[in-house]
Amino acid sequence: MLLNYKQYRHYNLIDNILLVVQEELKEYLKYKKQSDMASLDWFENQYGHQLPMRDILKLWWTVPSIRAGNYTEWSLLMPNMSKAAYDLPGIVNFSLNCISPGGMIPVHSDYTYDMREDLSNIKKAFAIIVAVDIPAGSLDECGFELNGNKIYLKTGDIIAFDGKFPHGSWNYTSQWRYTLNMDIEESYWNV
Repeated sequence: MLLNYKQYRHYNLIDNILLVVQEELKEYLKYKKQSDMASLDWFENQYGHQLPMRDILKLWWTVPSIRAGNYTEWSLLMPNMSKAAYDLPGIVNFSLNCISPGGMIPVHSDYTYDMREDLSNIKKAFAIIVAVDIPAGSLDECGFELNGNKIYLKTGDIIAFDGKFPHGSWNYTSQWRYTLNMDIEESYWNV
C-alpha cells in the first residue's frame, strides 16, 4: 500500500515543488474564493453522480491544475505550481486539495474516479501526497486513511501509495488543511 516516494525516479522534483507551492499559496490565499476551485458541474462532468458531491463540496475544494496530463482552466490561478507540476515526468493528475474546518474527503479509490482509464488513458499510476499546511498536532483532529489504517501527516511530509486502495482524509480543526495530490504513471517508478 504505502510506497517510498523516492521510488519515483524523479523524486527530487517533488522536494522542490513544495517550496514553489508554499510561496505561491500565500498569494493565492489572499484572494481565494470558492469559484476559483473546481465546481460541482466539473466534478459531475468528470465523475458522474458517484459521490455525494453536493455535500462534499461545501467542505472540500480542489484546484485541479493538471488532468489526464493536460493543463486545466485552474492552472492559471497558481501558474508556478502548475508549471512545476507539468514538468514532472509521468504526471497524470495534479491538484491542490483544500479541506475546510470540519471537512473531509470521503474514502474512495482513485481507479473509480481520477484514474478511470476513460478519463486518463492510463492503466496504472501511483499517488504522491505532499502535506503543504496541516493545522493539527493529532491524528484525531486531522489525518489520512489508507486501506483502513489511519496516518498522521505533518506539514512537509510526503507519502506515496497505490491509489487503488481506499483512502480519504479529514480536518476537524478550526483552520484549513492543504495538500498536493499527484498521480504519476507506473512506468516512472522503481517499484
